Order: sequence, then C-alpha cells, then structure tokens
Amino acid sequence: MPNLSQTRIDQAIVAHADWRRRLEQSIQERGQGLQIGAVAADDRCELGRLLASLPEAEDDADLRQLRCEHTRFHEHAARIVQMAIEGRVAAANRALQGEYELISAELVRLLRTCGAGA
Repeated sequence: MPNLSQTRIDQAIVAHADWRRRLEQSIQERGQGLQIGAVAADDRCELGRLLASLPEAEDDADLRQLRCEHTRFHEHAARIVQMAIEGRVAAANRALQGEYELISAELVRLLRTCGAGA
C-alpha cells in the first residue's frame, strides 16, 4: 500500500461520513440536489481524488480492493439516489440501511488499514 498519511486517511473518512449524511438528506428530498451521474462517478469525491493520485501498483492487493470497494460504493449510492428520484423513499432508506452500510463499513475498514500501515 502506498504511504498515506494518517491525516489524509482521517480526512477521507470524515468526508465519507459527511457524504452519507448528504445522501440521507437527499433521500428525504427525493433526490433533489444530486445527479445520478455525478454520484456514480468515483473520481469526484475527496477519496476518489486521493485514490486517483496514487500510482497504479498491480501487486498491491489492498489498494486494488480499496479502489474496487470505492467504485462499488458510488454505484450503490447512485442506485439509492435513483430510487429517491423515482419516489421510492422507503426502498431507498432500506438500501441505505442494508448493502450501503456494509459497503461503507468495508470502505472505512480498508481506509483504516491503510492508515495503520502509514
């Protein structure tokens, strides 16, 4: 894993938590203020920019897994926004409390693993 400072890891975790709150609010507002394409893009958030700045290392399984989970996180968040836009607020909330939470927890775990190695 590339050498990531604990500060950068902590900032990414805080930004990730802030994003979850924004997503919760967006569900209640039926997706207002969010565009599905922007949510699905994994290179626009703080963590995405951090990951994009790191060199590709084919032999770094941890980094590959972190990138994969991050992409999966954005794809799932986009599906939740789509549900909210369609007025399926209850389904969006269930999705937020279900798989989204699992993906989110794994993403934070991977980030903390990165920080422990720094």
